[in-house]
Amino acid sequence: MLALVASVLLQPEVGLRLHQAADSLSVLRKAAQAQATFEGQRRQRLPVGWGAAGRCDVRVGRFCYWHDESSPRGPEEPSSISPLRAQLLATLGDAAALLPGDQWIAGQRVRYLVESGNHAGAREAARACQSVRWWCLALEGFADHAARDYSAAESAFDRALGAMDSTQRCQWADIRVLLPPASTRELDALDCAKRADWDRHRWALADPLWSVPGNDRRTEHFARHVMSELERVSRSPYHLSWGKDSHELMLRYGWPERWSRRSASGYNAGDVHVVGHEPHPAFQFFPGDSGLLAPERVAQANWDLRPADAVNRYAPAYASVAVVLTAQVARFERGDSLVLLTAVESPMDSAFDAATAIWTVATRDSAGVILVSALRPGISATTVPRAARWMSIEAVDSAHRAFARIRQALPVVGEPGLVLYRDPRPDDATLESVMPRMLVGARVRRSEPLGLYWEYDAGMVRESIAHVISVYPRSAPWLTRLARSLHLAEAAAPVHVRVAESPSSAAIPSRALALDLSALGPGVYDLRVRIEARGETVGDVRRTISVVR
Repeated sequence: MLALVASVLLQPEVGLRLHQAADSLSVLRKAAQAQATFEGQRRQRLPVGWGAAGRCDVRVGRFCYWHDESSPRGPEEPSSISPLRAQLLATLGDAAALLPGDQWIAGQRVRYLVESGNHAGAREAARACQSVRWWCLALEGFADHAARDYSAAESAFDRALGAMDSTQRCQWADIRVLLPPASTRELDALDCAKRADWDRHRWALADPLWSVPGNDRRTEHFARHVMSELERVSRSPYHLSWGKDSHELMLRYGWPERWSRRSASGYNAGDVHVVGHEPHPAFQFFPGDSGLLAPERVAQANWDLRPADAVNRYAPAYASVAVVLTAQVARFERGDSLVLLTAVESPMDSAFDAATAIWTVATRDSAGVILVSALRPGISATTVPRAARWMSIEAVDSAHRAFARIRQALPVVGEPGLVLYRDPRPDDATLESVMPRMLVGARVRRSEPLGLYWEYDAGMVRESIAHVISVYPRSAPWLTRLARSLHLAEAAAPVHVRVAESPSSAAIPSRALALDLSALGPGVYDLRVRIEARGETVGDVRRTISVVR
């Protein structure tokens, strides 16, 4: 009897489960059909646009990709599409209430809320997700990134990575598709764990603004992974199946903000080519090969934010103008700290207002700690931790959606500090005395003497030393440059000065010198200050200068 009763009592529960499964499948099918219907209707209503017919900057699989910022950002979305999207969102909202644990419904709901501009709704929907933990966290990061809360987005994506299995985490963290071939060859030799350490400094260098909390270039990368997952299991205006080629293009260039169409050919009037218009202007924030391979020596010259053949691009929501600053930066040791001298020129760009911009100098150490200090155009001194390894001077003009910056590695601790200045005088003996005359940038007139002030390691005060100053043309053949690096071509320098001196008794050993450049023709030169003791180089610092008439 007990067995029979138990059987009878269990039967309705089993039947209920079957009905629930059937109902769940019905809800999911209805939601999927609504999404497919919306994309089909959107495709039919796309405005006729423009595109570079026959041009391919990059061909990836089935796709022809070109980048053209000379054309408008793409036609506005027809007003008839907005109510259709609202109808889809209503269906997805109902489905999410019935199936809060469904991965597909949660993702598509957040996707279209973001697309509609309802960022608050997207963040709320992502936090209501009850699906697989890593996916819900990734949706949070996706919504936070769209809302420009990059610090929250980075935190959510880091937690999502931690919740993934090792294989998926390695796939999402892999940045090789974003880098030029020379850099990927070094990465190919590393396993996933070692690549994570390699990636850390490269992501730091690719962060557009250190003065803005969170690394929005990194969160953009993971947001593109989320969008790739969403596109893989749903319809899109392209009306094509998802594949490795579309995934690669997504990671490299992102997804369109607008769509248009044009007829493919006269043979099939019903055949339509869909063109996706990405946000622009877009920038490549990773430095070039030399900066990626040796981040400890990266210089401003390693960045080309807008190369024609960019391997990847990103258009920050907060900026449509990027300006490269002109500045001279010098580093001097003071006990447990460093003093950064910066001479910054306000950019002469009509799209950038230096007067209302917020100016900062940000430093970063090898552990990833960022320190941001207020700055102003002109000459400034900023005290930073001795552990600082990289520096970024940044000015953000929010009113014009513009920013300006200069970024570089700082010289290693112990390397002589060197400042270039104008109007050298016989009594120049301290950093404070030459600082007001510090040059902005490294543009010098051949008709005027160039002032050099440098400080060197106090450990050499008991030694007789020699200061060797040389200036070489930057355009010299590579064999000549190699000979210089081996100290075999010093005498061939157009300007070559050697000054010997007895041991210094100063608390901060330093030297000032006026350099005559009148024998040089206009051009770009390498200036080198080398300090010798006991016949060996104990200090070496270099600058690039541009000599003008």
